[in-house]
Amino acid sequence: GDGKEKIKILALQQKYPKNIFITKFNQDQTYNFHSKMDIAVVPTLGSEGTSLSLLEAMSCKCAVVTTNIGGLTNIVIDDFNGKIVNPTIENIYLSIMELIESPVKRKFLSENAYNTVKSGFNYNLWEKKWIDMIKQVENYEK
Repeated sequence: GDGKEKIKILALQQKYPKNIFITKFNQDQTYNFHSKMDIAVVPTLGSEGTSLSLLEAMSCKCAVVTTNIGGLTNIVIDDFNGKIVNPTIENIYLSIMELIESPVKRKFLSENAYNTVKSGFNYNLWEKKWIDMIKQVENYEK
């Protein structure tokens, strides 16, 4: 993003040009972007609802590492379809390293992540729930 920490990240990128890459993509390019990745990190510090970024990464079979904040814990089951950690540098680092060093675990989590999104967060299910809610509101107003 373009938040206040971007200047610090740009400075780190200059210091470590082979290790830090800044990427940006449009919403319609999310599949092409995520499908090239093995691991996605969603290190949220503040509470949020359902994370579209997290669901997009999971739907592209990324093994995910996320923090135990807000709605993220409603999507990820630790060590089943992703890694949930306390929001510290050390915890995030250790989880990323675990996934890098264990391709079997990474594949297990990424497959379960994909199936979670496919079964529980797909467009058809979302559409049905919205239509059902609209019908309930219509019936309530009658």
